Amino acid sequence: MRFEKYMVESMSRYCNYYKANDKKWYVDLANKEYGGYEDSTTYGPFNTFDDADEYIMNNFSNPGSFWEDDSGKKPVPKKSPNGRSVVRPSSGRRYRW
Repeated sequence: MRFEKYMVESMSRYCNYYKANDKKWYVDLANKEYGGYEDSTTYGPFNTFDDADEYIMNNFSNPGSFWEDDSGKKPVPKKSPNGRSVVRPSSGRRYRW
């Protein structure tokens, strides 16, 4: 199998980390494998990129690849791309084993 083909197949879930204009981080994550932007739920706010990444990695299957926008130019999300409410991270931690 060619490397490029493997990489495309392994990057199968939309995931976008971004800093909004409130200086907090948010993540749009597709709800299912091979899901795109329009299927994603927004999680946040997080104080840092690392906090957002830890939350996603500890609570969801590995999305494969992701985009990161640290410009702080996006507006604070009021709802997820799929139309659902933004999900605030819980104070408790769940870990994948």
